Amino acid sequence: MYSTYTTRKSSKDYKLISVVDCDPRYDNVQELSDLPKFILDEISNFFQNYKGLQGIQVTTGEYHTKEETLVIIEECRQRFLENRTE
Repeated sequence: MYSTYTTRKSSKDYKLISVVDCDPRYDNVQELSDLPKFILDEISNFFQNYKGLQGIQVTTGEYHTKEETLVIIEECRQRFLENRTE
């Protein structure tokens, strides 16, 4: 699991990237570096353009490692728990 983020109006919107464990095409993917650069560029390009028809400009950030991503997920989870209303 890895993450990148998009920014809109100065806020980060993290995106998680994962592969299906039962798809033989990804049997050898364990780290971000196992994915071809073209696939990473394709993912980045998709997120840079997917809001274009709505007139929203999006910028993508750098990819994060698995370890960094797990920290980000935990930080988001903690924020959710702190801000939820019962």
